[in-house]
Amino acid sequence: MSSFMKPTVIVIATLNLLAGAIAVPTPEPEPIDYVNLIETAPGLPTPRDLGLTNADLAKPAPELAMLMARDVLNKRAQCSTSTKPNCGYFDALACYNYLNGLGSTRCVVNSSPALTRFCLSGSCAWYGQSGIWGQPASAPCVNVAAGGAWVLNSCYVNGRVAGDSTASGNGNVVIYIEKLK
Repeated sequence: MSSFMKPTVIVIATLNLLAGAIAVPTPEPEPIDYVNLIETAPGLPTPRDLGLTNADLAKPAPELAMLMARDVLNKRAQCSTSTKPNCGYFDALACYNYLNGLGSTRCVVNSSPALTRFCLSGSCAWYGQSGIWGQPASAPCVNVAAGGAWVLNSCYVNGRVAGDSTASGNGNVVIYIEKLK
């Protein structure tokens, strides 16, 4: 190494160490109170009624492969066709955990083409629509959550998500995860 390079390398290394030592730590973001933020569909219990906590509502969605392996799901599901997803991932995740927590409670959708909102968290909404034109449909809310997990796992871009799928075990309930309409 030349006589000039050695002192230069030492100075750069020292500056890097000093910069790391005086770096200001960034504060952790305030936790979001999803228990009080989530708006439910008429007739469905609130997260508080279910005994869900903010920690419950912030749990990660299971990997899709662990939920189901259905060709139908892959054929009927798609990510948002807009240039970028418009729904905050953690808001969508809170709705997933809420709907999953409803278990076998029926998520009922009105007759098409009307959309039924199952959950709203922040500006992110989970809507349902009947896949049978002019007729209502329903599925256990846990199956709606499982169908929406495909969108959470497959349509994530830079902290945002949007797309549609069908309820697990019931292709007649179409699920849309997108910004509040």
